[in-house]
Amino acid sequence: MEGWHWGLDKGKVVPSILPLFQPQFRFPQSNQTHQMALKIRLSRVGTKNEPHYRVVVAEERSRRDGDAVEQIGSYNPRAKGNPMTIKLDRVDYWVSKGAKPTATMHSMIKRAKRAASATA
Repeated sequence: MEGWHWGLDKGKVVPSILPLFQPQFRFPQSNQTHQMALKIRLSRVGTKNEPHYRVVVAEERSRRDGDAVEQIGSYNPRAKGNPMTIKLDRVDYWVSKGAKPTATMHSMIKRAKRAASATA
């Protein structure tokens, strides 16, 4: 009589309400693999009032300035002329592996590809 217990109702057996309050845990099967989502994003390395950024491939849940998988470029917003350098072949490689650029990086990559095609 699983799910039943002796109630306070004059010694009668009544249904237990305890299973209603116990959380149901489902453990993943051992053959499942969990992959972290990768992002192409900016990581700040500059000082106060002097911003410099690295273009990095990092896990989605890591900190902004945390450990990166790979550095694929740099960006200096205060530089004159061409403020960014991006390795477009590495961007294409990581996108093919499932990395997703942030909105800012998406626009910067488009701009870099346009500039590369104009010079070629």
